[in-house]
Amino acid sequence: MSEDKENIRQKILEVAEKRIDHYGFNKTTVEEIAEDANIGKGSIYSHFKSKKEILIALIVAYNQCILKDIEEVFTSPLPVYERFLNLIITRFVS
Repeated sequence: MSEDKENIRQKILEVAEKRIDHYGFNKTTVEEIAEDANIGKGSIYSHFKSKKEILIALIVAYNQCILKDIEEVFTSPLPVYERFLNLIITRFVS
């Protein structure tokens, strides 16, 4: 995927995450996501087949972040309690 297409895809995901977080999935429309991202509705459909597919991409990205955090817990040289404390602070306090 070209850099421009990847940037547009990332922008769609960022905007969708904010709208879904604020208004909920059912009250968020593809049109609103497109408007907030300053792109045409068709551009969204060139990256995602549906609003549901956008949500799935957001869930996958979130899960990848969690897995990365967990991997860091297991590979860190810190004592176990400090590793988990750092994870909790990073994930839930920040």
